[in-house]
Amino acid sequence: MPAEHEAEREDAARRLLALYWEQFAEEQVSLEEFVRRAAAGRYGSCSPPELKAFLEAVEHNILANIETMAATNPDLAPLAEERAAETQEMIADLIARYATQA
Repeated sequence: MPAEHEAEREDAARRLLALYWEQFAEEQVSLEEFVRRAAAGRYGSCSPPELKAFLEAVEHNILANIETMAATNPDLAPLAEERAAETQEMIADLIARYATQA
């Protein structure tokens, strides 16, 4: 992917992340509902690659939080791997349903 397109995709992912946190704070919108709305154009134009970049950024953030919690609280460590796998499965499902080229 050319650098120009990659930069556009990253900008879109950052925009969507900001919108997601705003929507979450205002109405506790689920990630799936937000992605559904974004794919339908509710937040402006959003291509499948942009949605994929957004979802990959969300996954990265969630996995980092899981890792941090497990590192700071050893009692949670056994659950970390399970939660990480659930997160990866959820994101993969959302990408397959909303962020793949037709």
